[in-house]
Amino acid sequence: MPFTTSNPSARKTSLIAMGDIQTGIRDHWTRVAAAAAADRPNAKALITVGDQINTFNNDDQWHQLFEAAGNIPQRMIWIPAVGNHEYRSTDSGELTPQFRAQFELPLNGPTEFEHFKETVYYTDVDNVRVITMNSYYRIPLEPADEQRWLDAQAIWLEKVLKDNPRE
Repeated sequence: MPFTTSNPSARKTSLIAMGDIQTGIRDHWTRVAAAAAADRPNAKALITVGDQINTFNNDDQWHQLFEAAGNIPQRMIWIPAVGNHEYRSTDSGELTPQFRAQFELPLNGPTEFEHFKETVYYTDVDNVRVITMNSYYRIPLEPADEQRWLDAQAIWLEKVLKDNPRE
């Protein structure tokens, strides 16, 4: 979906965004990813909005994901967000080790929670700042911790948007 930046004369940047790959990776996502890349041959980044795989810690699904992606990771930046399927269970708060092992992500997010590392970050692509958040709070400590989790990201987001050097 096209959108207009604050500077209409800025260089155009093409991005691809997809969500919930998780099932039918070899059968369906292979074709969807190839079609998106063919439709947007100059795309600079692939944004995936969580649930890259279906089953926590499943090596075969991670293998299928990258096999199905073909040459996309060599052609463009892959900007993944975490979804609930990247976590062990609803309340564990345990992120699959494959997520951080498969992606080299920026360490520019907030530091209040260890879980923010490589799950809350921004990536600058040309004149577009892509901001990735982690809304999957499931660390069963105290109810106030969920608000602290959200507040820490909101404060960080406000700063990142305010200090954005992009046009």
